[in-house]
Amino acid sequence: MDDIHGILQAVSTHDVEGSVIATIVDVQGSAYKKEGAMMLISPDGLQTGMLSAGCLEEDLAGRIKHFGVGRQAELLTYDMRAEHDLLWGQGSGCNGVIQILVEPVNRALVFHLNKIKDLLDKGRTITVWKELPAENNQMNYLYQSDEEHFGHVNQDDGFLHVTKNASYVSGEKGVKKLGETKKRIYCDCYKPKSRLLIFGAGDDAKPLVSLADQSGFIVDLADWREAFCDKQRFPEVRHFYVGFPNELQQQLKLKSSDFVILLTHNFQRDKELLAFLKNEPLRYLGILGSAKRTKRLLGGQEAPANLFSPIGLTIDAEGPNEIAVSIVAELIQQRKKQWSEEVSIRETS
Repeated sequence: MDDIHGILQAVSTHDVEGSVIATIVDVQGSAYKKEGAMMLISPDGLQTGMLSAGCLEEDLAGRIKHFGVGRQAELLTYDMRAEHDLLWGQGSGCNGVIQILVEPVNRALVFHLNKIKDLLDKGRTITVWKELPAENNQMNYLYQSDEEHFGHVNQDDGFLHVTKNASYVSGEKGVKKLGETKKRIYCDCYKPKSRLLIFGAGDDAKPLVSLADQSGFIVDLADWREAFCDKQRFPEVRHFYVGFPNELQQQLKLKSSDFVILLTHNFQRDKELLAFLKNEPLRYLGILGSAKRTKRLLGGQEAPANLFSPIGLTIDAEGPNEIAVSIVAELIQQRKKQWSEEVSIRETS
């Protein structure tokens, strides 16, 4: 899912008209990356995102540069099952058939991608429907949020009717056959990045901030020491909140989807922060330190169900870098669980 966010950032900051977007839409067998993996290839060969461990990108870039692939929407198929040294699949870690949709990036698509970025930044979820191009290379696509839909649609072929009446509830990306005509339509769901709010801007927060940012979280940082809240120390942080716990409580607007970590190394500050955070319906509330310390912080009160302590997956981590790996691994695990729960809720509603 992270590929789309990188591509949207590139679209919003660079002139990408004339580029090509490649998306894995179907995988039969095993592959390094699955349906939904995306890559933007610019006219000068610059690539954003990835489709494989490197076995497809060079060939695809060569087809785009030398054979005009991507001037119109089309499907490419890579059969990675061959074991011969000179054929696909050798040493790639893949053993499947991968179908890739390539789309030219024109002015209309740039407009729609920028709109998607704006909606995701506002916390909206986008459902994606793309009719796979047939022999005439014409392709309908539709993007839906909870309030609107937009895209490129031929009103005469029934695509709009099929997609507006379809339900994306399974959580599965890939190609489906919809409607009476059994149109082959690729469906996906773009989710906004999860927010991670870290209390504590000490040096040990640096690898945590960096790894969380690389793992697809929006990272905000809070501390009462203004000198510590600096872009040079934490270039990946989106927003800094400066103040003591009672001041931060007034500044913050917390959501049920937020991930929060206490990393101040100050018992009194953590106690003051936990006093109001434990009553918030956060997705995740993690506290660095031992279970015994957390019990003291709670002052005999029962720990809320969303509280994680000791924080991080058990990997016998030592030092800031390893601890950051264990924490972010747990964050990713809980984020995946959150998405699965959202799918279950939609399916039963």
